[in-house]
Amino acid sequence: MQQTYELGVGLDELAERFTRHFLGLGWRPERRDGVLMAEGPRAFSRLAVVILLLLGAGLAYLSTSEIAVLAILEARGISWPWSEPRVRWFSLLLVAGALAWITALAHIIAADRHRVAVFQEAPGRYVVVANSHEALSAAERLLLQLGGRKVEVPMRPEEAYEALLRWYSSAWGLSGRRVLEERIERISRERGVSREQAILALYEEELGAAG
Repeated sequence: MQQTYELGVGLDELAERFTRHFLGLGWRPERRDGVLMAEGPRAFSRLAVVILLLLGAGLAYLSTSEIAVLAILEARGISWPWSEPRVRWFSLLLVAGALAWITALAHIIAADRHRVAVFQEAPGRYVVVANSHEALSAAERLLLQLGGRKVEVPMRPEEAYEALLRWYSSAWGLSGRRVLEERIERISRERGVSREQAILALYEEELGAAG
């Protein structure tokens, strides 16, 4: 996702306000080679995690309660019809509950973090690149507070490439250009399109046009 803003604030002043703004949100801001970047919390579905945790807790409670009751009855010498099949069944439920918890944890760990980058395209004009609507909105709130104005700029292949390169470099470091070139070549080869078309296609897929 990318959006361009016109803003009557210099880069140094914006960097100071950017740092304070994102620190206040609990994000980790930094300035690298003239690019302002911030990394936030992991972008996972809280609803999905809550559902999985509740499901796991419910299955664990049900299975352990039933298994405990059967164990007490057996210890007292009280026979119970179908006790062994019931133990196996509730043991499977216990395993299912544990898997639900593991899935919730994996969902959190595997989720990418919200990331946003702001760079000065020209005096008074800044470009915001984000990997989520939440990250884009966080930067947009700051720029609007500073009197920024959103502008629509037609995207050219070279501009899309520069935006992608900045984004890939922030994510991959020194390997950013190599990873970007590999993905451009793969799209061009697999879809039978020119390099310029591949760049625009990758830009749309990776960053998109913010509405």
